[in-house]
Amino acid sequence: MKKYLILLLLVSSFGYGQNLNEYKYALVPAKFSFLKEPDMYGLNTLTKLYMQKYGFETYLDTDIFSTDFARDNCNRIVVEVVSESTIFSTKVKVILKDCKNTILFTSPEGRSNEKEYKVAYNLALREAFDSFDVLKMHKYQASVKTDVTNNQLEHRNEAPVMGNKNDIPEYRASEWTYVVNKQSNGYLIKDKSNSSFFLELLKTSDPTIFIGKSNKGNGIVRVKGDYLVYEYYEKEVLTSLIIMVKI
Repeated sequence: MKKYLILLLLVSSFGYGQNLNEYKYALVPAKFSFLKEPDMYGLNTLTKLYMQKYGFETYLDTDIFSTDFARDNCNRIVVEVVSESTIFSTKVKVILKDCKNTILFTSPEGRSNEKEYKVAYNLALREAFDSFDVLKMHKYQASVKTDVTNNQLEHRNEAPVMGNKNDIPEYRASEWTYVVNKQSNGYLIKDKSNSSFFLELLKTSDPTIFIGKSNKGNGIVRVKGDYLVYEYYEKEVLTSLIIMVKI
């Protein structure tokens, strides 16, 4: 019976690993919600290094993204770290989510009783990653479906489509066609295939950062070369939306 149970656990873990193998990329926030500053105690950098160690091409959300990474919100997993610390012990877990904010895997709890916060959090996070067996099994395997999708995006997103009656740039990515209108205080972006979507960009003192207003919520928009990263809160959850538009 014991042998049977052990075999069942191994088979289950293998199935989970296979599911994770669909993901080539990982996205790590530059700041975890339980900390006051970006990369506090070096935890975000440490998380990025661990994900790279386990075979993911990994970015912080403040990094410049590769074109392939930026094409699709669902080609990566989002890595979060949560703290369940007490007065006497530092406790953290690593959570992997997909683009729909669904939790895929949660690590065992990492703990430390060190009194100095920086040391304690680093030790606890290392323990959580070192015991996260499903990550150790990760080996990216590109699917045919993913390859086809990427090829479609390459052909449909190389440049703005000009020549419409108002000479307003259109940017096409898969089923989305974004139209950009320049305004005195910024830009207005609409999706021709989805009349309910709009995103208004309001200028700030930094030309690479805009205040974003849309039907999804208000937030911050960062200019990342040939695309935008729109961050906003949806039901108290920080959400990042990549928009393939150049302004």
